Amino acid sequence: MEMMEPLMVTDILGQTSYMCVQCNFGTAIREQYDDHIKTVHMGEKEMYCTQCDKHFYDRSDYKCHMVKHAQDESQWKCPECEQKFTTERSRTRHIKSVHWGQKNHGCFQCGKAFYGKGELKKHMYSHTGDYPFKCAVCDYQTSNATHLKKHKRKHTGEKPWGCEHCDFETTEKSNLTRHMMTHTGEKPIKCPECPYRCVYQSNLTYHMRKHTGEKPYSCPNCDYKAALVSTLKQHVKNRHPDESNLSN
Repeated sequence: MEMMEPLMVTDILGQTSYMCVQCNFGTAIREQYDDHIKTVHMGEKEMYCTQCDKHFYDRSDYKCHMVKHAQDESQWKCPECEQKFTTERSRTRHIKSVHWGQKNHGCFQCGKAFYGKGELKKHMYSHTGDYPFKCAVCDYQTSNATHLKKHKRKHTGEKPWGCEHCDFETTEKSNLTRHMMTHTGEKPIKCPECPYRCVYQSNLTYHMRKHTGEKPYSCPNCDYKAALVSTLKQHVKNRHPDESNLSN
């Protein structure tokens, strides 16, 4: 299938846009138009690098690129949490904002502070309600172009993040990052009380209840309390089989 040429539209300010003739997609950047045609109308699967902004349509090219990152990724490792970065600048930003709590840009309306000016600018949209990025299919609006790109995948079914070791694909980079740990065996989240380590923050939350004794889920039929929803559901099933089921 050949690449479909765009409909060229120029507005009153002289700005030229590349409009798709198959749908209402339009952009001022030719590369974005080509990506749209390949992924939405030609069915090609775009694979994003988990370490930088490059993307690929050929899996072999994608794998070769990821090997280059694997060779260098240990160079910029956070000394506090062992998270890895591809540049010294990104590592420094992470340390200052996450571990040092450095936030020099404050919102004059609510007082919330941010590390960078860009973060503060995005936050200000929550006060003005003037979100610049809007979905063409539904009413979704956001202050972040990346969030809009992720949202559009709900409509297209696109899963651009692919694992180089297996067939796993996902819509979110964070999902792929966690998935990769199933191959490496890495468990970056540590329990402050014991040697327990895990991949997901939610797992640590559940684990910590063993130390604190917290049991936030109460049975509606008796005084029983549980640390996990699944445990409470099992209790109700065994002890109160004639009562109404807990909602999922």
